[in-house]
Amino acid sequence: MRRLSIKPTRRGTLPDLSLPPPRKSIIAMRTLSAIRRFKRSSISLDKGQTDDSESEEELELYFTAPKQLLDAFVDLEDQNISLTKYAQELDEDLKALRRKNQRKQKTEERKISILKEQVESLTEACVRKEKKVKKLKAGMFSLDGSKPDTQAAMLQTIKEKIAEVYKACIGEIQGPFDAMNMLAGIEHCFEEILEKFELMPPDILEVAEKRKLREQKKRAHVEKLKKEELYHEQRRLYTLQRALADTKRKEGRKLMIRSDPPSIKKTTNYNEEMIRRMQEEEKYFFT
Repeated sequence: MRRLSIKPTRRGTLPDLSLPPPRKSIIAMRTLSAIRRFKRSSISLDKGQTDDSESEEELELYFTAPKQLLDAFVDLEDQNISLTKYAQELDEDLKALRRKNQRKQKTEERKISILKEQVESLTEACVRKEKKVKKLKAGMFSLDGSKPDTQAAMLQTIKEKIAEVYKACIGEIQGPFDAMNMLAGIEHCFEEILEKFELMPPDILEVAEKRKLREQKKRAHVEKLKKEELYHEQRRLYTLQRALADTKRKEGRKLMIRSDPPSIKKTTNYNEEMIRRMQEEEKYFFT
């Protein structure tokens, strides 16, 4: 039977499984048969059972030249070297993959630890907020010392205001709704309106925005005029009150403001200064 030979290939590809060439298989078979014949002949010589007829016969040689045997051994050695190199390359690739997997595992573990810390911090923050909300609900009116009747009245007024907004946004209230349900309905209505705004064409939105801006400017102008009228009315009332008020004549001597004392000016004697400078020049130039 012919044996399969594994040829090394490039890194990352499968080895080539193919039959060896016929010449190499014949050489290997001849080598094995020659070795067996040599062993049998040596055993027969040791035991003294050699025959004269067999000794005279010439043994059939499978190699006609020594170079053929050397070539066979060289080919086998080359195959062994190539297979060894291929195994080393596979080992290096395996080590590189292991290192890569270790790095990935470390990064994933680090990310998981960071996410766990964030989850814990968020959970603690939620717990703190819930406690704070409970405290605020419990002591909503306890700081100002209001009575339960006052608290109920304030809550009722807030509920009425929410109901007014609900009627203006959605319509009549159908059934007994509490404040939270009405607020949820108002929020849902706002979301629907915003979605409609997003689906509307930009031209219509631009026209509506301009109209809204005009209304805001008009409202601001009206408020400004009202403030000016109120200011002028207050000024008029103030002047009228001053005119109607009794005038009080000031009696006695008018207080006079005392003037500041005169400043003392420093006077310098120019003659002495000139004499001193001349003396210094004489000392500098003539001594």
